[in-house]
Amino acid sequence: MAVGKRLDKYILPYKYSLKFFTDLNRDVFDCEEIISIKVNRGSRVINANSRDIKIKSAYVISKGKKYRARVKVDKRYELVSFVFDKKVYGDADLHIDFSGIHSDKLYGFYKSVYEKDGKKKHLLTTQFEPADARSAFVCFDEPLFKAVFELSVVVDNDLAVISNTPISTVERLEHNKKIVRFVKTPRMSTYLLYIGVGEFERISTKLDGVEIGAVTVGGKVELSRMALDFTKRFLKFYQDYFGIKFPLPKLDVIGIPDFSSGAMENWGAVTFRETEMLGTDKGSSQPVKQRIAEVISHELAHQWFGDLVTMEWWNDLWLNESFATFMSYKAMDHVFPKWNIMTRFLTYVGDIALVNDSRTLTHPIEVKVNTPYEISSIFDSISYEKGATVLHMIESHVGKGVFRAGLHRYLSENKYGNATGMKLWGSINTEAKRAGLHIDVIEFAKSWIKQKGYPIVTIREAKDGILLKQDRYTISGIKRDKQIWRLPLDYIVDGKGRPTEVEMRSKELLLRLNRDSAIKLNYNQNYMYRVRYPTGMLYKLLEYVEDGRFDPLDVWGIENDLFALTVSGFCPLDRYLEIVERYLESQPYPANSELSGHMFMLYNMLKGRKINSRVIEIIKRVDTNIIDQVGWDIRDGESPDNRIMRIGSFNHLGELGVGGALSRAERAYSQYKGGKDVKHDLLLPSLSIIAANGDKDVFNEIFGLYKNEISLETKYGLLGALARFNDERLIRKALDISLSKYVKLQDMYQIPVIAGSDSAIGPKIILDWIKPHWKEILDKCAPSTRYAAYIIESMSSLSNRSDRDDFYNFFSKRENMRSDIQKVFYKTLESINRNIRFFEINGL
Repeated sequence: MAVGKRLDKYILPYKYSLKFFTDLNRDVFDCEEIISIKVNRGSRVINANSRDIKIKSAYVISKGKKYRARVKVDKRYELVSFVFDKKVYGDADLHIDFSGIHSDKLYGFYKSVYEKDGKKKHLLTTQFEPADARSAFVCFDEPLFKAVFELSVVVDNDLAVISNTPISTVERLEHNKKIVRFVKTPRMSTYLLYIGVGEFERISTKLDGVEIGAVTVGGKVELSRMALDFTKRFLKFYQDYFGIKFPLPKLDVIGIPDFSSGAMENWGAVTFRETEMLGTDKGSSQPVKQRIAEVISHELAHQWFGDLVTMEWWNDLWLNESFATFMSYKAMDHVFPKWNIMTRFLTYVGDIALVNDSRTLTHPIEVKVNTPYEISSIFDSISYEKGATVLHMIESHVGKGVFRAGLHRYLSENKYGNATGMKLWGSINTEAKRAGLHIDVIEFAKSWIKQKGYPIVTIREAKDGILLKQDRYTISGIKRDKQIWRLPLDYIVDGKGRPTEVEMRSKELLLRLNRDSAIKLNYNQNYMYRVRYPTGMLYKLLEYVEDGRFDPLDVWGIENDLFALTVSGFCPLDRYLEIVERYLESQPYPANSELSGHMFMLYNMLKGRKINSRVIEIIKRVDTNIIDQVGWDIRDGESPDNRIMRIGSFNHLGELGVGGALSRAERAYSQYKGGKDVKHDLLLPSLSIIAANGDKDVFNEIFGLYKNEISLETKYGLLGALARFNDERLIRKALDISLSKYVKLQDMYQIPVIAGSDSAIGPKIILDWIKPHWKEILDKCAPSTRYAAYIIESMSSLSNRSDRDDFYNFFSKRENMRSDIQKVFYKTLESINRNIRFFEINGL
């Protein structure tokens, strides 16, 4: 698709009446559709969106008269034009009979395949975000065109049908069919409509008159009880927090066997990839439980931010995704206070934002998009993690009470309608003024939403104190440009006292302090910027770290900035390792856990180089310290942080072949093969460790176990393990398996992504493997899935000039490029250039 064409604003739909005729044995469906529209300016042409739809007949009834339509289809722009002999004006009903396709590409009204009792089964389900409703019915497929939906579906008598609202009536028909009609929906955008047809099972509970259901395919409903409990708890939190009751009479969470993303916030009928929903409180590993909770709380936040109030156009996608990401952590923190989840928000969500927004070719949070391909490309870490981090910054700046009041004002004033980001900032700004705060929320937000990137603050000693200067930080260099961010600089002096709050609004700021003072900027790491300390001040701060003057979160902040500067070539590797060895190896959580991850990244980067022996010894000390702290075995009542740290350190020590970890993994693997129940906290890292130390026979054994495994969590662990072997031939074999019948389309990118994390050999093997398979991959991976982009990104760790040139020459060819992967291609190229510079600067 070339440049997008927007629909006419003077023709407004206000109701869709849809009657679908479905059959699980066919790949084609039929539909009778009536779109009730208001034409505010007389027109002989009504334009709407349509893709892969065969229109049989169309006419309009206007002012009591019927006019046949001539139908013109523009495939390039995914438009259909209904042309009439007379002008249509005012209220009218557009009648369309058509047929569509149940594809296997995981978008539109598609077919999902699964097995039950050894038999292949099918179900029908929908995925319409961002612009795929047009593949299921003719529609005004833009968020602004909200309407109500009256849906009915003709199905076989023995099948269940699910949609956004409860069933109103069921009527038996001839030929073993029935028609299922649903209660009319509230006003909503087309991408939020949901239709599911299949042999579903459902369990339910209630909250404040809302029926909450968990839906799965047959035989899996018991695995949805934890998700049902999470849903009820999070729904209660959001109703209380927003002060607005959930507006629909029912809410279903639905596990789908084939699903393109993690989940989708269809109003009242939220769909999930099964691995993001199904699990048990006692059986699932702690990371999996937290992931299920995170995804459910994310999608439920959308029921207000996105569904009740929807962005006007996709340039404000962050209004949906940033808020759902941020609010999901607030919800988890409230419901599960022992999870210490806000620390993870800073060290995980915040760090993803810092890493991904440091590329030169990043984009602003609010970004102009036109085509569906362009829209799909911004479902990325900028719209999710950076946006969420900026929201956390604003809440930290104005206070939790003002922030919450602003959200309530925004939702109340715009419910059932559409809004822009500026309306949100205006609502928070109004509440800030009411609270007597002298903070311009609108200008603060603009500096972060409309500008790409983020600053690094460089500290220098000056004649009259300490001089701070902000510039844009990128992995390619520090940009001395004109960009200025409004930057809260909470800091403490010499590791003691209360923090001082200052907002930096200019390129430079002089703090009138003693020149010999050591200041720790970004106290508690609430704000999105990096700090570059002068050498003398850095070592003073590190001495204060050694003395225990800083909270572990601030210790992590110092180390995290230093690691970023190291891999970007601004700090010599030798100096970073010397600092780690002298000051940072024995810090408490989260500093120790994050350091462990950074060191293992270096280990993978430096494989085959002499300096890696030094890194390995540091990893052994850091991770052994962690194991000594948390113990090898899960203990009743221990913190979730301990369980997560244990898994990471066990994995690292085991892959390095450290005796205690390796023997433990071998024992767990043997027990699993023998049919014994092994806790997932132990089993999943054990599978990776066995693979990393395994040979061809182990590979074949794990592949056999994968093919026969029933447990979703274990099956994914086995799939990931296939990518962990250190033999090039086995990695190629695993990559071939990713395209085979044994791996679902929704999982085909997993092996390349995991193999790419071993930066010494993985990315080069992927690059060589991808060339003969690229056309097949592009054919399999529709742009809306973003899978092709993930595979390109798996080569981000390439680190020499010849591989870089090979990568560029292949993907820059017109036949190998597609608009949905263009941005990630250039971002990956920038990462490769960063790696090359790192090795050259450090003489490696």
